[in-house]
Amino acid sequence: MKIRLATIKDKAAIVRLYNLFVQGANHYKTDKDHNLATVLAEPNSHILVAEVDDKLVGFIAFSTRFVIRYPKPILQVEELFVIQEYRRQGIAAQFLEEVETFAKKHSVQAIYIESRLDLLSAHKFYEACDYKKDGYYFKRTV
Repeated sequence: MKIRLATIKDKAAIVRLYNLFVQGANHYKTDKDHNLATVLAEPNSHILVAEVDDKLVGFIAFSTRFVIRYPKPILQVEELFVIQEYRRQGIAAQFLEEVETFAKKHSVQAIYIESRLDLLSAHKFYEACDYKKDGYYFKRTV
């Protein structure tokens, strides 16, 4: 298993993984949506992929930004997904290790991860990786 930076050549595989991740909850279309290219071109946004035998089996997307309350940037993990049959093999933990290494290298103040309220197994995983509950995340679609 290898973790590496995603490239635009990974688009079809990442879209396939992303659609598994959101389980049809969005309208991402391989032929119409250019957000992946935009994210990959954004200097503060990053996507890592996990590859097993030339097959992408997971991804983590994260970004850094400055906020008023901290003197150093924060890092936000936007999405983390590993295909069901590859879970419990340490891939997600390796993704977080890579993100933490990146954070240290770039003098990040804190790492934030959001998770849906109903994903209790994800919450247990994050807590096992020494992440602490820090508040609630509110959303309003406009």
